[in-house]
Amino acid sequence: MADNFIVEKDGKKYVYRSTSFYDNQTKRKRTVSEYVGRIDPETGELIEKKSKSRSLQSSHNESQVRNYGACHAFVSISESCGIRDDLHTAFGVKGDYLLAEAISLILTGGPMYYIEPEMETNMSRELLGFGDSITPEEIHELVKGISDLPDEVEKLFELRIRRSSDIVLFGRTYAPEPSSEFGWIDRGSGYSRESNYCIATDMDGIPVFFEPSYDKNLDCGTILRMMERLNAFGAIDPVVILDTDSGTATNLEEMVSMDVGFLVPARKKTPAIRQMLSQVVKKRTDPRSLRQFGDRNFIVYDTELVVTDRKSRKKPEYPDEDNDTADLELISSTDPRFTSVPMNSRMVAWASVELGDSSDKKVLMDMDPYEAMDRIRDIAGDYSRFFDVKVVEGELDLKIRQKAVTAALNKEGIFVILTHGVKSWNDVMRCYGCRNRYENTMKVLRTNLVSGTLTESPWSLMDLMLTQYVALILWNTAEKRLRESGVDLPVSSVMQLLDTVMATGDGTSWDITEITPRSRKMFEALHVKAPSKQITSRLYSYEPRSYEFSRMNDQQRGG
Repeated sequence: MADNFIVEKDGKKYVYRSTSFYDNQTKRKRTVSEYVGRIDPETGELIEKKSKSRSLQSSHNESQVRNYGACHAFVSISESCGIRDDLHTAFGVKGDYLLAEAISLILTGGPMYYIEPEMETNMSRELLGFGDSITPEEIHELVKGISDLPDEVEKLFELRIRRSSDIVLFGRTYAPEPSSEFGWIDRGSGYSRESNYCIATDMDGIPVFFEPSYDKNLDCGTILRMMERLNAFGAIDPVVILDTDSGTATNLEEMVSMDVGFLVPARKKTPAIRQMLSQVVKKRTDPRSLRQFGDRNFIVYDTELVVTDRKSRKKPEYPDEDNDTADLELISSTDPRFTSVPMNSRMVAWASVELGDSSDKKVLMDMDPYEAMDRIRDIAGDYSRFFDVKVVEGELDLKIRQKAVTAALNKEGIFVILTHGVKSWNDVMRCYGCRNRYENTMKVLRTNLVSGTLTESPWSLMDLMLTQYVALILWNTAEKRLRESGVDLPVSSVMQLLDTVMATGDGTSWDITEITPRSRKMFEALHVKAPSKQITSRLYSYEPRSYEFSRMNDQQRGG
């Protein structure tokens, strides 16, 4: 049965035809949505989609207005960061079609059925060199099934990994609800009805590799297999970022024995972790525990921990203690059994809490005692009530008030991370920031790509993820460049600003509207050349630089 439905976006109404049928292969009902056309806002009548031949004929006769600035930025970014080269090297011209889909996905900020109308209103086809010679509907259909080319997909992953360094691997744990910057640690793996996947990124959260997964956590067997794949692609000493639920004593012991570099949030109720948390509070009296990461200040305490056999087996009625199991437990260096564990089987636990602001950079021990006393109060903020701070006989005297440790343990903001093979606290924080940047991007690019509606989608899970994978590469590259340029604006706001730059033309010759000083500054921050006043789009085949072919000139690719 066929049924038409209307989707409204930005005040415009688009008509789709939904057709349901029984799939003999999967033994279940499937629904396919087809773009029919749009509603004329004045007459309310249906304007049917243009066919390929009609598009070619009308492009020379009708004046068109297209969104240009953001599309130009993403096409330029795709070339400068190498993803266009890699897509074309792996898939040929289909790589450009996948790139057009990913750019349109970013610009819509919505589900897959918005992509075709979006591609009608932006300049992606012109800038990528195929213009109206192919319709958005045809591109959409040609991208479906692209994941059925396993050798080509593997080639793409290899190319992306060889462009990167300091690769991290983690399981997808994105949850749609708002969360703090430390939400990953507080939330753990959580629960999601959406399909999960294992994904590897560089330290800026830019994806290099992914693999669908139907388990919310990574088990040790999957981790080892994924690490072997990454190493085969050329990755050097990748690090696994895990969720709290993966930090059981059994998993930790197995990962250490596999000699895998990992980072996992610890749960505060574990006895060894409670013991070190008390040290974090006490370290507030020691200025040497102050560390900076960027322009942020932290109190940091680190110690070695090991997994070892319990003195006596845990009784079945004994309540489960976080990372402990019946036969194993996590112990610190204060336990007599610690010294019997080899050096290469030890982990480092980092307990940290952010304090103060960017101005707190002096070492308190070198300061005047009275000035140091005031500075400690400023740095401690809400924690200052836990201390008696005074100067006695010209020296700084700090005492922890009664029950201060217990109160501090219940405060939000203190977090503990267990690591193996991660050498410094700065490396821990880089991994930490990478994870948060990636998850924040996932919130912005929320779509139904991997939702439960897949059961009624003609797209495979891998096809949808490939589209999102390319979109994430473009988005996170843009975010990285803005951050490095000192632009304190989200990517979405910058793209809205750039889309005030429009293109008006007949399909071949285009006039570009005036570029404001602010828009020009955003192009510069993205490392993108500002558009010319006029461009001419022509059909051409892209020649990737990875094959050392000469690139097309600016006029051919639209400036």
